[in-house]
Amino acid sequence: MMTKTMQQLDANSNPIQGLMSSQSVTWPVTHSHASQALATQAGVTGKQHVVTGFIVSTDLAGAVCEVKVDSTVKLHFTMIAGTVPYTLSTALAGVVGGAVSVTVNGTSACTANLLGFTLDPLPT
Repeated sequence: MMTKTMQQLDANSNPIQGLMSSQSVTWPVTHSHASQALATQAGVTGKQHVVTGFIVSTDLAGAVCEVKVDSTVKLHFTMIAGTVPYTLSTALAGVVGGAVSVTVNGTSACTANLLGFTLDPLPT
């Protein structure tokens, strides 16, 4: 069972719509390690990161995966050994100047990939 605890933007009123191609920088971030993979897009002063998805793989049944905005866990779940690609149905906006990350643990091989883009802060 997947437990989701994330603050999402409403897709119908999402001010991110249309900005991705014209006013942003897209990025994938990847990290591989034996026991814990941590893919982080570091914070940038005056910019806002937006997570659109992630791909995690592990050799550990019962591995824990977390997606964070700064240090706040927005998505937490336990997975079986294998690969989990996940596209968020609505974007997960980071805080201005803050980092975003995805982690997964393993026993001898795990990989974390974070997908998204960076733009000027959204109007409040």
